[in-house]
Amino acid sequence: MKAIITLEENSPSRVEIEKEGAMRTVFMEMQELADFIVSSVKEDDEHLQEQQKEELVTVSPSLPLNTVKYAKMSNDADLIFMVHPETNTDVRYHKDVFEQVPFPNLLFCFGVRNNNLTKKMVVAYKDRFLRDDTLLYRFPYSNVYMGGNMCYHNNDKIQDLVQLQSFPYNWMNLDFNDHLYTQGSTNSLNKPVREIYNETQHQPFNYDMLVPMNTTFGQWASTLLK
Repeated sequence: MKAIITLEENSPSRVEIEKEGAMRTVFMEMQELADFIVSSVKEDDEHLQEQQKEELVTVSPSLPLNTVKYAKMSNDADLIFMVHPETNTDVRYHKDVFEQVPFPNLLFCFGVRNNNLTKKMVVAYKDRFLRDDTLLYRFPYSNVYMGGNMCYHNNDKIQDLVQLQSFPYNWMNLDFNDHLYTQGSTNSLNKPVREIYNETQHQPFNYDMLVPMNTTFGQWASTLLK
């Protein structure tokens, strides 16, 4: 809206108002003019706030099932945190196959930039529901570093983030070995990983074996989002 105000001594103020292409002229006493100006400023301010609110709205891309946190990083990378509930799966260990070995609740973190997987991490948690104050634990078997980084090389192009939904299943079906497994340190059981696989087949996961990382989900995520 545009308004041209003409003030004349001993006469009402002349106000020419242009709004949406239409022009009209009105005459106002001084108090009416003051109220008109205040109302116009308020209307313009509300319109500006509405525009700013619309500009702040951010819509995420389509995300994998069980995504619990998503961030767009300053380097244009996508960071996704995705849970994989407790399950039993067949494990190929060297030349042997152990049936229905239990895995705990897992939390994966993936970084994707330019269609490449730049970050892949996994940790465990005990709670039924994952919250920012949920305590995290080391992955209890092999092929994962102490801080959660996975020893797993994948050159597949990530066409969209939903593709990551199949990652946990594909990873669990790979061959496992003894790499990065330290007896008595990776988990609280002082046993070789082969023995653990053999003894736990078709059993529920024993959460007492998990080793704490002394951090929560919220704290861990904050360090990765910096």
